[in-house]
Amino acid sequence: MDILTVDDDDDDAARKRVKLDAAPPSCFHCGAAPATNRCSRCKAVHFCSRACQQSAWPQHRRTCAPPKRSWADGAALWARALRESSGPLLEEAVRALRAAPESGDPRTASRRATFLGYCRSDAGDAGGAAAHLERAVALDPSNGDAWRELLLVRERDEGDIVAAKAVVARCPGLWASPEQRPGYLERGLRAQPWWDGAQFPWVAALEAASGEVRAEAAALVDAETWSDVGGQGRGPSGAHDGAVVDGSWREVVLLGAGAVDGAAPATARFVRDRVPDAADLCDSGGGEVILSRLAPRSAIRPHCAPTNLRLTCHLGLAVPPGGGCRIRVGADWRTWAEGRCLLFDDSFEHEVRNDTDRARVVLLLRFFHPDLAPARRGAACRDAIEAKAAAERARWAPPD
Repeated sequence: MDILTVDDDDDDAARKRVKLDAAPPSCFHCGAAPATNRCSRCKAVHFCSRACQQSAWPQHRRTCAPPKRSWADGAALWARALRESSGPLLEEAVRALRAAPESGDPRTASRRATFLGYCRSDAGDAGGAAAHLERAVALDPSNGDAWRELLLVRERDEGDIVAAKAVVARCPGLWASPEQRPGYLERGLRAQPWWDGAQFPWVAALEAASGEVRAEAAALVDAETWSDVGGQGRGPSGAHDGAVVDGSWREVVLLGAGAVDGAAPATARFVRDRVPDAADLCDSGGGEVILSRLAPRSAIRPHCAPTNLRLTCHLGLAVPPGGGCRIRVGADWRTWAEGRCLLFDDSFEHEVRNDTDRARVVLLLRFFHPDLAPARRGAACRDAIEAKAAAERARWAPPD
């Protein structure tokens, strides 16, 4: 018979198969049809009643298992969960993504493990996040996103600075030193924790104007003027600063994102006129000029700034005596003096302790790193901001 010809018998058989395929499902236990109750776990068999399902369970349990889902299935479920704003569906999507077979391509598998690390971190499961991220960097040591998130999990979520530094030491080239570990690192800039104020002409002028700055800070007695550090309105450079505070750390933003109109006008004008590197940084979205108040018996835990594009200056305004209020940058502890400036690179690990019964108040201004060429400044800030935004977007989009 010609293989392209179908005789009558074959045609009848084909029609019969179509009819059988279209037939309603029968009960797995007794064979009755239609069986409208489907097993909710494996979704592969049907029952005509709950009684039949219970009777069949000793046999059915041997083969009952959730259907295998691909990564694409989990990603589609994730997208649906976001559209419907469904928390339970989002959890189901994560379970599906975790259960999906691992890709045979190490780079693809590494990106997927990174995304699962994001999911576990956002769910508050630091241990689960670290396990996925360790898998990600083992599969692809060049996966910078996985290394950065692993660092954050160790430092931010677990509070283990030693483990965070170990991540930097293991990572191939993202950071220059375990002590300096910003999320965005511009190459070619001098890296030193402390800086000499004598090399910046405006420092002496600022110290000479400290009395006026102190008077303006003291005049801001309205409690609503002072907000918690890292609160609403802060830009990407300081939006998460409040996460490292034990106690109370409050601020009044004079220049930059979240600035309070009319607060300390002479001080703001001084910075605009005399410290253009600080004003330009504020205008570029890379920092702020603030009055900073750390309450008695409060501390700012060890952390690093998000970039090394800037330096920080503290002008002491109200400093508790006796050395109980101090700051560490890198390995060295120092204390403030009223009317004097301290300059440092906050991309290095730093912390502050106020173990006294008086508040510490400083004028804090950030300004462009002197090694960053003026022609590069705007683009560098945009690159840093976009890198941070891209990292945030990646948390919400499963990779292919």
